[in-house]
Amino acid sequence: MKKRIVSLLFPLAMILCVACSGSDVNELVIESSPAEESDENADTANTASSDAATDASTAATEVEEDKEFYCEHLEDNKKKEVDLGNDGQMDTILLECTDDHHYSLKVNDKSIDLITDNTFFSGFEFWENYADVFFVHRSDGDYLISDIDSGTMPTAGVTLFECKDGSFTEAGSAKGENLRVTYDDNGEISSYEIFADKIGLAASVDYFGSSFFCRDYSYGSNGLVETEELYKIHYRFIGQNDKAEGLTLKKSLTFYDESGKELKTLEAGQTVYHYEGNKPFKDNDKDVQKTGNKMSFVSEDGEFLGYITYELRDNGSYYEPYVDGVKEDEIFDNIQYADI
Repeated sequence: MKKRIVSLLFPLAMILCVACSGSDVNELVIESSPAEESDENADTANTASSDAATDASTAATEVEEDKEFYCEHLEDNKKKEVDLGNDGQMDTILLECTDDHHYSLKVNDKSIDLITDNTFFSGFEFWENYADVFFVHRSDGDYLISDIDSGTMPTAGVTLFECKDGSFTEAGSAKGENLRVTYDDNGEISSYEIFADKIGLAASVDYFGSSFFCRDYSYGSNGLVETEELYKIHYRFIGQNDKAEGLTLKKSLTFYDESGKELKTLEAGQTVYHYEGNKPFKDNDKDVQKTGNKMSFVSEDGEFLGYITYELRDNGSYYEPYVDGVKEDEIFDNIQYADI
């Protein structure tokens, strides 16, 4: 059985089922993305402090239904016959996996390596690398979506391939991000967030506590295109009554709007909850944005408090966040980090 690291970090694996249920593992056929919840302050309270598994997003807009949409999760070492491009010729798609977890994706006589290293060391134990691949048919053409979790491969993340003329070419990628998933009561993946108009991705980020940074991407011949500038943040740790745990201020902290105008100052002892932010790194921890990072917070009752701006300083082993020259653990109490 494939291991998805994020599903084993904490019983909070449900965190990745943000907003909508996605494509069912068995049938993997849906018509369009469901309507999302309105981003009202009252709903924000449920999102940030009550239910990390529900995505507070902008008001839903109607998406034209693509009646041709079809998505299938490819099985390892099982050929799929399909007419790519509707040219009347049957084509063969194969996700080949060897015993040492070497993954290759093949379309007819063209092949690329997805994973060449069978394990990586997380710092605590060895994990098997894995690759999932999905075939997607829409009215505008055929696509393959690979989802690779690997600590050693530069291809780790999600890659979109466009299928044409009996072959496939890379159209876009999101490094260091993986498909959001929904888990059943037994801890098994039940669905993936792949829709006719978008896919939902999540990245593990460890600043001001361990969180999942989540956002949607549209996809097509123009690649993967983010639908929002910032990521919704879902803290991994849940406290009593299934409520997300917040961060308690050790000292006063001022929050600002997007233009830098002061909005509110909270005093020590008050609790805040992660809401949105930019992802400070690209390409699997490389190309780190050290300054100008921002993260927004809400109060326990859902009031939007504003943004803080932070920088990352390299301590020799990892990057630590500082706000106005003050280290994170001198500002917040109850910061929690996952073991891996």
